[in-house]
Amino acid sequence: MGARFKARVLPVDPWRASEYAIDIRRDARGPFFELRVPEPLTAGFDAAVLNVSPEDRHLLLLFRREDGEGRKDRFLCGHDEREWFVAAVPGTASTR
Repeated sequence: MGARFKARVLPVDPWRASEYAIDIRRDARGPFFELRVPEPLTAGFDAAVLNVSPEDRHLLLLFRREDGEGRKDRFLCGHDEREWFVAAVPGTASTR
């Protein structure tokens, strides 16, 4: 896909102990995708690649939280005509 990806575990913050984030960040080497997960979530947090399309520069990710809710979130990461982007995908996602 041609993108960099970094994951960080955040220290305990009582205000954001149950929320993770995925964003586009920049450093000296340019833009990259960054996943930030609070430390309390790491034990029950799982990430999986559902689909990758290198020619379209798209990646579909699934994040699962085993916190009693069984929450599943899907995100489309990719590149449009100008920039990298991250978009939440509501409901279920299919490659068909």
